[in-house]
Amino acid sequence: MSGTKNLSKEDMNREVTWENCVDLCRSSQNIVVSGCQRSGTTYGAEALAKALGYRHHDEHDFGVSDVIRFKRLLIQDYPKVIQAPAVLHALKPHERGCIIVIMTRDENEVAASMLKHGWYDNHGREEFSKFSVEIPSSPQEIYRKKIAFSKTLKAVELPYRELNKTEGFIKDRSGWHIKQTKN
Repeated sequence: MSGTKNLSKEDMNREVTWENCVDLCRSSQNIVVSGCQRSGTTYGAEALAKALGYRHHDEHDFGVSDVIRFKRLLIQDYPKVIQAPAVLHALKPHERGCIIVIMTRDENEVAASMLKHGWYDNHGREEFSKFSVEIPSSPQEIYRKKIAFSKTLKAVELPYRELNKTEGFIKDRSGWHIKQTKN
């Protein structure tokens, strides 16, 4: 279980289906689900952990953006899926011993969620500063910047729409709180 399947150049940053993602992730005991906040990383990581039978770690388990605590968690020797959008900037192009899954979603849906939950106003500039010295002009710009960075990583991209294939996916999440994943 401790081995990691080597992704070929063709696998890098390619879009995968839910089924392909689960199959690929079975070859590693360390899965990191990242990308932009509000793109489905919370639910995606939970669903992936459940499908694999791995332990799930929410970003709050390591302090959301605490890179040192994240790296300590990553090296623990047991199968796990870690939701980690706020440490995307600290992931290395070939993060040793893990598979990186980047959640992708329509940038306007991500922006609407950022605005609805106050994330853009409360955290947007801080998050953007990890990737640029400029100030973001919109939530969409944060999404685009993070996705552009993710292209430098050896990773696969899982579209948010693929999560509707998972057990427990609920399409209409209006009125839910920022981290809610089930009724």
